[in-house]
Amino acid sequence: MTWEDFSEAINYLARKIKSCHLEFKAVYGIPRGGLVVAVALSHRLNIPVSFDIDSDNLLVVDDIADSGDTLSHHLSARNTLTLFAKYGTKMVPDFVWKWTPNDVWIVFPWEVKAK
Repeated sequence: MTWEDFSEAINYLARKIKSCHLEFKAVYGIPRGGLVVAVALSHRLNIPVSFDIDSDNLLVVDDIADSGDTLSHHLSARNTLTLFAKYGTKMVPDFVWKWTPNDVWIVFPWEVKAK
C-alpha cells in the first residue's frame, strides 16, 4: 500500500460514513496500525481521536481484519472499520475499503522493516 492508496482509502471510507448519515463522537484506533487510520479519519470526519474504548458512539478502526481476533476483542463497539479485510476473517467490519485473499500480505506505508 502506498501513501496515495492510503489517502484514497480514507477519502472513500469518510464518504461512505457520511453517506450513511452516521455521526460518531470520536474514533478509536486499535494500536498499532489503527492509530494511523484513526488520526486520518478524525481529520476527515472532524471528530476527535479517543483513547478510551468505553466511550459512547465510537468508531473503532484498524488497518486490517486478518483473522478477526483483534476486532473481536472490541465486540462492544457497534461500528468498526478497516482499510482491508481478508475473506476468512471471523469479524466482518462495518466499513471496509478493500477485500483481499487470505494469502496476501499487505505492507502499510507506516510500517518500517527491520534490517
